[in-house]
Amino acid sequence: MAINSELLKNCKAGKHSFEAIYTGSIDAISEEVVRWCTICGSVVVDLDYDSRVKPGGVMKMRSPEVGKD
Repeated sequence: MAINSELLKNCKAGKHSFEAIYTGSIDAISEEVVRWCTICGSVVVDLDYDSRVKPGGVMKMRSPEVGKD
């Protein structure tokens, strides 16, 4: 399957199309959320706390080599 070059340009500009693929509760008001970009395959694990998101709070974003220059 070919990757649309316009969509990939968006990812390289930091505009990913993230989809939450796993959520795990830490306590009553916080959770870890694994988000995966459906375009380039990048993954990040955020910390969602009290209705706020700390991007990369658990694991900073990691991207496959195919999506890098």
